[in-house]
Amino acid sequence: QTTVPLQNEGNIPCENASLREALRVSCNSVFGKMSDDLGNKKMIEQTDKFGFNKEVFTPVRADASIYPEDNKPQNAMAGIGQASNRTTPLQMAMVASAIANDGKLMQPYMVAKRQAPNLDDVYTAEPEELSRALSGENAQKVQQMMETVVKDGTGTRAQIPGVTVGGKTGTAQHGLNNSEKPYAWF
Repeated sequence: QTTVPLQNEGNIPCENASLREALRVSCNSVFGKMSDDLGNKKMIEQTDKFGFNKEVFTPVRADASIYPEDNKPQNAMAGIGQASNRTTPLQMAMVASAIANDGKLMQPYMVAKRQAPNLDDVYTAEPEELSRALSGENAQKVQQMMETVVKDGTGTRAQIPGVTVGGKTGTAQHGLNNSEKPYAWF
């Protein structure tokens, strides 16, 4: 449920769209309904696996991205990343990298290696798995869906010749009464 009607980009009707099609054309209504059907508790459990609700140290501290608790009236809006969600670009990069990394959420770092003037290694970052956000099989399915977004969906501008690219567009806010330019993520 939501107190705000969920609109799809271009007002595309997609109530019965498959998950692949909903992702390809960015159907807010499908993801809002899915969030409502799953319920707030399961949504929080899953977002926690992707590192939400925890501070991230890179060594620069990033505020915790928050998936709101006890939010029944706005569960559908929270399910599309709106309402009282707080998400950082770093958090969304971690989500995308977990999907690309077959479901493993890794500790991000800003410096892979430091070397002394004589080129001896002083520090080398060690990969650290934070959680298993989703199964490898499901991660590969989501990868394929995200590739469809770029191949022939709402993310075609991200195509790079000779490179497989996946992504997810997000345009949920257009200001009051849809009167402004959209607020969008990729």
